[in-house]
Amino acid sequence: MALDGKIRADCFQGLFQDSGRCLGNFMVLPVTGAPEYARESTMVKSTEKGHAGYYSVATADGILSECTASPHCGVLRFSYPSDEDAFVQIDLNHRSGGCATEEYCTRAGRNAISGWIRCTPSTGGWGHGAGNVSYTLHYYASFSSPVRSISLN
Repeated sequence: MALDGKIRADCFQGLFQDSGRCLGNFMVLPVTGAPEYARESTMVKSTEKGHAGYYSVATADGILSECTASPHCGVLRFSYPSDEDAFVQIDLNHRSGGCATEEYCTRAGRNAISGWIRCTPSTGGWGHGAGNVSYTLHYYASFSSPVRSISLN
């Protein structure tokens, strides 16, 4: 979260660590309205709650975002206003300090997606590639509603 009251797509991100060497991103942002690429939402600071193992905040457009974690995965829950079209925007290309080399995403049943993100030092990353680490981040995401479309841009 930034001090300017904005929630950015990389605020809800899945990070993994491999023996202390590297981190990768799975950037998620809940949005309403027309499905177009967004990078941030305005948070309502007075709704912010947090304690060890839990964080939540609402956005100005009425989305409640909640997150928690287990030893092997992160759990995000988004509650949308009932009168709005709801979307979960997942950015597979951008990562801290650079971009992914290659991305793959497919439906994994009616309400889920799965895939991978391949990252190499040639496209940046932590230390802008100076760590000389290549890795592939695999993901699986399930939703309470059917996945209507997948778009890789």
